Amino acid sequence: MSIKKDSLSKSQIKSRPNIHDVVGDVLSGEKLTLALEFIAYLEERKLKLRWASANTWVAKYKGANIIYIRLTGAEFFTLRDNIESGSWLISPPFDLNNDYDFREIIWANVNYCIGCIKCKPGNTFKILGKEFNHVCNSIINFINPDNNEIDCAKYLLDCGMKDAEEAAARNGTQAKPLFSTETAALTRIDNKASITDVTGTPGIPCVNLFNSKYAMFYSRGKCEVFFSAAAPIMIKMYGLVTYKEDALPTSWTLYGAASDDGPWKSLDTRISADEFIYPICHYAESVFEINSTNTYQYYKLIFETDGIFFLSQIHLYV
Repeated sequence: MSIKKDSLSKSQIKSRPNIHDVVGDVLSGEKLTLALEFIAYLEERKLKLRWASANTWVAKYKGANIIYIRLTGAEFFTLRDNIESGSWLISPPFDLNNDYDFREIIWANVNYCIGCIKCKPGNTFKILGKEFNHVCNSIINFINPDNNEIDCAKYLLDCGMKDAEEAAARNGTQAKPLFSTETAALTRIDNKASITDVTGTPGIPCVNLFNSKYAMFYSRGKCEVFFSAAAPIMIKMYGLVTYKEDALPTSWTLYGAASDDGPWKSLDTRISADEFIYPICHYAESVFEINSTNTYQYYKLIFETDGIFFLSQIHLYV
């Protein structure tokens, strides 16, 4: 992170400038014309661009971030996005599960990771039937787009807004997550009051999985989560609560032990993200049965995935 980014962020975080007050200082000529036309198009769609971070604005729809515009008028953006100063980009919504038109244009604008904190070294994604490596979490970026690319961005925006409408009708929220009905006859342990000594892979805030706040938790590759109950308990089911509708762990195993030194007994193993209830929703619980009648006080979950994964909470049922 460069000094220029810090300086720009600090100056803008106080004023949170309107994009109209900045775009003319960064862009010129046809770039400025096309950017202003696209901003006007968003405003006609009642999508209000709000300042998100240094020279970056985002529009929300149905409570979710739907599209970003970034202006690259400072050196740190040139370094981070690998594009020249005096440029602009559109980061539209993109769902890997959708079958889109504009295939060739989309392939030509795949956004490759060049060191993002959250996705380094990038993901391997199959995009419209074609495999790409080292892809950034923001999958598609249109950098200094021409009219054809802007038409594609508008098309992806339309698709994303439709998806958001459907998702809003079925998703849970951080304040009101969706709980499984399969646990109606069981008792859910109060994480905040009864789960202690939460530790795990260094640098990963595993405690967030048991704080009852349903905030974002993310990790990459293999992640170990250790926790203990106030007393030995026999877990009959456990639940994993999603944060978003994708980027889920691809396999995991739950272990139990009588002491924190082990030995560890495997209680349940899942080998596919398909184990989550479908369709995958935001803040929705999928539960898994444990075929064991033993009681344990110490537990660990080991998650594995090829890229990054997100969750918001873990539930235990007795």
